[in-house]
Amino acid sequence: MLSNEFNTLNGLQILLVENEPDTAELFAFVLQDAGAGVIVVTAISEALLALEYMKPNILISSINLPDGNGYSLIQKVRSREEIGRFLPAIAVTSSLRDDEDILILNAGFQTHLTKPIAPDRLVKVVASLSEKKELK
Repeated sequence: MLSNEFNTLNGLQILLVENEPDTAELFAFVLQDAGAGVIVVTAISEALLALEYMKPNILISSINLPDGNGYSLIQKVRSREEIGRFLPAIAVTSSLRDDEDILILNAGFQTHLTKPIAPDRLVKVVASLSEKKELK
């Protein structure tokens, strides 16, 4: 347990799109330990289906996915958003090319994290995005 971060994310629902099992398991554990509910899916098609049934507070998506990429996913999410409903999103990359951070932001993500990601950093970024959403 991350005792200094416990319950930081209490009540948040997070949709995690990650096809690497170890990463998905670690992220889910860290986020749940901080109080969030986490649904883990491994592909764009699964994420879009999950979004039909749940209203997450935050989307965390790997850029590299088996049925496309995170850019395609976020474009589909943004095109389906209801008026007045905005889903903050975090892109996760294995490495960051020179201008990929600009691509990530232009695609519709609010921020990105590069692996490896320290557990406290993951929690702080998610908490920060959820606070910004409440201010809108």
